[in-house]
Amino acid sequence: MKKGDMCMWERRHWLIVFLLGLIIVLSGCGTPSEDKVMQKVEKALEDIQTYKIQADMKITSEEDGRTYLMDVWYEKRDTDFYRVTLHKQDDEDSKQIILKNEEGVFVLTPKLNKSFKFQADWPKNNRQPYLLQTVMQDILDDRNVTMVEEEDFYVFETVTNYQNNPNLPYQYVYIDKKNHMPKAVQLLDEEKTIQMEVSFHDEQFEAEFAKTDFDRKAILDEALAKEYVDGEVDNDFVASYPLELLGATLNEEEYIELDGGIRAITTFKGEKDFTLIQEQIDSLKVGAEERETMGEVVHLGHSIGVFSANGLEWNANNVHYQLASDDLTREEMIDIAVSMEAEYIK
Repeated sequence: MKKGDMCMWERRHWLIVFLLGLIIVLSGCGTPSEDKVMQKVEKALEDIQTYKIQADMKITSEEDGRTYLMDVWYEKRDTDFYRVTLHKQDDEDSKQIILKNEEGVFVLTPKLNKSFKFQADWPKNNRQPYLLQTVMQDILDDRNVTMVEEEDFYVFETVTNYQNNPNLPYQYVYIDKKNHMPKAVQLLDEEKTIQMEVSFHDEQFEAEFAKTDFDRKAILDEALAKEYVDGEVDNDFVASYPLELLGATLNEEEYIELDGGIRAITTFKGEKDFTLIQEQIDSLKVGAEERETMGEVVHLGHSIGVFSANGLEWNANNVHYQLASDDLTREEMIDIAVSMEAEYIK
């Protein structure tokens, strides 16, 4: 080989080596693989010790697009502590709290100075879209999970594990590229239409808590100190009707006067019968009350309810509701309860 040809061959050789190296470098700077991102999500989940996060939960399936505001607190302990405060936007009187501490799981209604204690392994047995651990675990558990990359987020599509809402089987989870934590969740129906959105903001991942922050009695005492309980009884109390009756019609309505309020018993008859009891509460006369029951916490949009041996129960607007039926499924009972709103008075 001539000297000139040798030089030309060497230049081409090094050019090929350079281009191959550049391709390798550029490929390493491209979109991370789904597996690598999931590994980072798993690491971020393992590293969670505490957090305080605000969340906005919007029901997009309704014309008015109702929004609920939430404060979500978590502290890692032998028994993980949670405190989830929920109320409608512009209606702080509707505030309720799900509390998990060393004593158990409670649903608190500060305005009524009441707490219900549940023998349940919440939230492990009932995942929630407003808890970071729930959303991240859904990503890791779904063998058919898919991921696309956006400018600031990795967007995962997963199946859901929300036992009390089978009508929302899918979700999009937006993972922040910076810390690999959820930034938003969109819940989808069977047609993959967005029905609910949860967005997280004002995150604190090294949060500090006072000893009383997860203490049930201290939380209720603080509400009383703020004169959060009004104790007013409406003598013109009229029972509300569900918007969703599943084909049933009102068969009978009875009012009973109580020492601390009024009880309305409404019976609906149809292909599937059910009874709805509504009891107005004079919270000042009743005073602080704790009731312990076997049950399962369920989110009804307008309030927090629980399934128990007596059916589905919840508190809202100074009224205790109890829905009972031998015919309705759990999902149908939830549909009826969700359709109950204070403004829908007969």
